[in-house]
Amino acid sequence: MSLGKSIVQRVRAQSSEQMGAGNQKGGYFVEAAEGSIRARVELADAGRLGCLAMSLQVERTAGPEAADVPPAALNVRAEQLTKRLGYLMEDLGLVEIDCREGVCQIRSTPPASEEKGVSYYELILEEKGRATLTRYEKSAGETRRTPRSMNFSLEVLQRLVDDLAGVV
Repeated sequence: MSLGKSIVQRVRAQSSEQMGAGNQKGGYFVEAAEGSIRARVELADAGRLGCLAMSLQVERTAGPEAADVPPAALNVRAEQLTKRLGYLMEDLGLVEIDCREGVCQIRSTPPASEEKGVSYYELILEEKGRATLTRYEKSAGETRRTPRSMNFSLEVLQRLVDDLAGVV
């Protein structure tokens, strides 16, 4: 079973438990691991068909499988992700690579324009084998951005987890 399928199964199980208890909302985490790769999704809400995720993290954990696989150059992995994730609401593009820290920043290009400002995906890819996806919004005239939920069907969540797992 793929890591994405494992996450979706856990989201469905958690959603069923919450609905049975009469509590359909509230922040919680769902985690799954397959081999040396682990995924963690922070959910604001979930149902039979989809979820509102606040963040998604996929990382390669220590283990023999991780040690045997030499990491590809960070910019190559970033380029792979910008192509693989074309099904998100906005296209993604590389913003910055910090070779000293082994981190790159990928964002929506262009961000989604809204009445009150903009919103965008931000994907932080770390050379050590971690990818974290978050969505932010920034109101016009404001200097700070705030996290915003990402609305995914369960099929898109599964694909997203598997695509990130394929690159970390």
